[in-house]
Amino acid sequence: MEHCILYNVAPGGDESERAARATMADGRRLLGAIPGMRTVFTGRAVRPDARYRYCWLVRFGHPAVIESYRDHPDHAAFTDGHFRRLTPDWLSPDFEGVP
Repeated sequence: MEHCILYNVAPGGDESERAARATMADGRRLLGAIPGMRTVFTGRAVRPDARYRYCWLVRFGHPAVIESYRDHPDHAAFTDGHFRRLTPDWLSPDFEGVP
């Protein structure tokens, strides 16, 4: 299972970029420690005109982990305390592999 978050940060030039990088670093550390997480990748779009400028790609060890991840207090605290303050626009689909 893959959880993908595509998002933009509130306008603010260099300050927004610094805030996005700090949030990504905190999120990799906090979310990566949740049981069942395999990897937490954060990135920035290569093209400056991309619809969404930033991403999170979260890989779960098992499909059932997605529910415990959503309900985990560290996830809720990070999402409510950091991510949603920074991001006015996001999309977050979940994907499963296709053989």
